[in-house]
Amino acid sequence: MTTVAQETIGERIELLRRRRGLSRQTLASLVGHSSEWLRQVERKGRQVDRLSTLLRLAEVLQVKDVAAFMGVAVPGRRVDEPTVGAAPDIRAALLGHRAAVRAGGHRPSDIDRLASEVTEAWTCWRQSARRWSAARTSLPGLLERVCGPHIDRADPEALRLSAETHRLAATYLHSSGDLSLALLATDRALAEARLASAPLTEAACLQGFGDVLLRLQAPAEAREMCVRAADALEPCDGSPDCVTTAARVRLYLTAAEAAAFARDHHGAERLLDRAAMLVQDAQDMTSAPDPVPPGTTAPARPVDVAVHRVRVEVVLGRSGKALRLAEHVDSVDALDREGRARFYLTLTRAHLHQRNQPGAVLALMQADRASPEEVRFNVYAQHLLKQAIGQDSVTVRHDLYRLAERAGLL
Repeated sequence: MTTVAQETIGERIELLRRRRGLSRQTLASLVGHSSEWLRQVERKGRQVDRLSTLLRLAEVLQVKDVAAFMGVAVPGRRVDEPTVGAAPDIRAALLGHRAAVRAGGHRPSDIDRLASEVTEAWTCWRQSARRWSAARTSLPGLLERVCGPHIDRADPEALRLSAETHRLAATYLHSSGDLSLALLATDRALAEARLASAPLTEAACLQGFGDVLLRLQAPAEAREMCVRAADALEPCDGSPDCVTTAARVRLYLTAAEAAAFARDHHGAERLLDRAAMLVQDAQDMTSAPDPVPPGTTAPARPVDVAVHRVRVEVVLGRSGKALRLAEHVDSVDALDREGRARFYLTLTRAHLHQRNQPGAVLALMQADRASPEEVRFNVYAQHLLKQAIGQDSVTVRHDLYRLAERAGLL
């Protein structure tokens, strides 16, 4: 008896087609090919050269074991890996669907513990290989503790921690594609930061707000808001100047990206140059000592501006220039996991614009190494992966298939 491993792909297609009761003409039309093409695949050993076509065949034929169908050996998924999908606990906590555990605000010891947990949550998001899983685990409880009767509205530190928690939730939701909920979380974070009179946290919230507005196709509003906030931000008591400078730099970088979205390349260049000058002026400053707001500890560096220059060129559609600039970006390894993953996803987009699928797949693999859960939870990484599948070539099919399997797209 012929085993699945011994069968050709054409023989497997024909067997499954007959089991489904489909004619050759019907199946061929469903996958965008002629019946003669399908006949040659089934009977003449013709290769299916595009992964996207194989995936469409598997979908139409209702194949459960796609790996066996394609004849590709894929390592089994670890049982401890999180499942793909939305995070209902985060949504429920943010929308107030959880019952209050107790009334009253946090005691001083509670605030200290909460501050430690919020800082740890941000550190995991920036640095952990399982940052998405960590956020999915920690955010529901943190949101529950800072919402409603769980927070002392008269305590500025409690309000600041609430702002930082909502900002992390907004960052997670934005990257996972839930823009409406990200907007809600960002709005709450900004309101809490203003009540706490925490200008650095407020600046970080505004920068995140700008990112969400960009995805909502509102670049003019994002640019105006970020530039106004950066221009107005002054050194804060108790925080070193490099922290304030870093906040201003990030606001200008987001504004530059907004200018690029609006096709204003001169404006984008001016804002990038403004950020670069601030970084240059701050080169003699040391890293910020504790305590500082979670997520704002790192001073701005030249590499931060360099990777944004690449991103701006990609947004402007100048992918060739973006890739040339990327060749000269130093210290990519100095970026945190989130930064490295975002940089390599930017390179993926540039390679796809150039229709260089091997380059795109290599960049996706680098993003996956930087942040192993990225292709599974980041909606933009999945979008790029789908585009890469559409540009399929035989040379990188197995690598692309493994990424698609990790992303849960198969």
